[in-house]
Amino acid sequence: GLHSSVDRTYIASDTRFDSILFGCTLAVFGNPMLDAPRIRDGIWRAVLLPLGLLGLLASFLIRDGAFRETVRYSLQGLALIPVFVCAMRFPAWGLLKVLNYRPVAFVGVLSYSLYLVHQVVLFALKPWEPRLGAVLTAAIGLALSLALAWLLHVCVELPFARLRKRFSA
Repeated sequence: GLHSSVDRTYIASDTRFDSILFGCTLAVFGNPMLDAPRIRDGIWRAVLLPLGLLGLLASFLIRDGAFRETVRYSLQGLALIPVFVCAMRFPAWGLLKVLNYRPVAFVGVLSYSLYLVHQVVLFALKPWEPRLGAVLTAAIGLALSLALAWLLHVCVELPFARLRKRFSA
């Protein structure tokens, strides 16, 4: 992105806006939990899910910096759509069962808050890494990020969800 730093293109909302739009489009246009299927189940399972998984794999295997800074995150966002749709439509199918285990699903509920807080937590812990080691620092970072994301969920998301319900009634 136009000579921006790698951190900026990875973190900044304006550089990742397409993935937010992919999620919004899925929620509004083809919500797998609310809308009638527009694409047959067999196509999701046999074609779109494998293509999504291949897209994700390719996005991690291609190590070119220009690819990473231009198309990688967009490809990942698109590739995740069939994974999410299949995880919701076929929750007992194969490895998708894992995504529907209660703790994993709860991390999914916290995912946007985790996205918002994890870099701040890791940045704050960076000075401690030489003394604690990378693994312990990462574990502490994960625990703190989950705790902060849960607090955001309880103190911000849930109250606003109740407010939205009250005003929409």
